Amino acid sequence: MDKDWLLCDVPIHTAPTDGVVPRRKVVNLNTEEGSDLICIFDHVFDAGSSDRYEKQDKKWSVPPAKFPETLRPLGSEARHAWSQYGMLVISGVERTNESGGYHILGVDVKECIDRALPVHDIVGPKKSNDVVDHK
Repeated sequence: MDKDWLLCDVPIHTAPTDGVVPRRKVVNLNTEEGSDLICIFDHVFDAGSSDRYEKQDKKWSVPPAKFPETLRPLGSEARHAWSQYGMLVISGVERTNESGGYHILGVDVKECIDRALPVHDIVGPKKSNDVVDHK
């Protein structure tokens, strides 16, 4: 039967940051619910928010040094979800600034975003020398 809609869940947080459910279980639960696509996004706090939460001993953010090892297992979950259930799992990062009250979702991010960068430098307009000709 053809579907008119895709059932998606974006963003989902798992055990490495502020979620409590391990990633494999999240994948399995979403397939049981009939999801076609899920996006697992772990938090990466800006420097100010990170310092504040570390003082409170709350580990809701992936530290820059652990970024590669946190994302690496997601590849195996994505392969498992696709081969077993035909469900897409996309990785991402939720760049969080608690004092500024914003969250930026980045899909398929491969390296940690510098925690010191201001929001404008992350999502602001490209400079003229960054223009790509798509002809």
